[in-house]
Amino acid sequence: MAWLEKRDGTWFIGFRDQQGKTHRLRPSTDKLVAKGRLANFEKAQARGEDYSDPFKDHRGRAIAEHVKDYVADLRALGRDNMYIYNVEKRLNRLIVACGWKVLGDITADSFCAWRETPVEQRSA
Repeated sequence: MAWLEKRDGTWFIGFRDQQGKTHRLRPSTDKLVAKGRLANFEKAQARGEDYSDPFKDHRGRAIAEHVKDYVADLRALGRDNMYIYNVEKRLNRLIVACGWKVLGDITADSFCAWRETPVEQRSA
């Protein structure tokens, strides 16, 4: 059996595995979206399938690859070259300065810590 629980404004899917260990999946900050994902999770369990995270492949990719994809999308949309240059440069500086490697590394705390450091002391 699975359930929804709210922590710090985020809705989690909670469930216990065969060993009785509690797991929490972070589905959404939107309750309706979380309810939909809970329904999908319960259907997969009823069929005897493992729940597959729809973003699993993306979570393992380096953030730099996501930035490259985003920049390519901006080019395809016909955005100005200087705008694209600035976006790419700023995103890459932020990624390096905060020490992010994959999407799971991005947290509000790490961003706030970077933002609170004086400009002169920021790396990259």
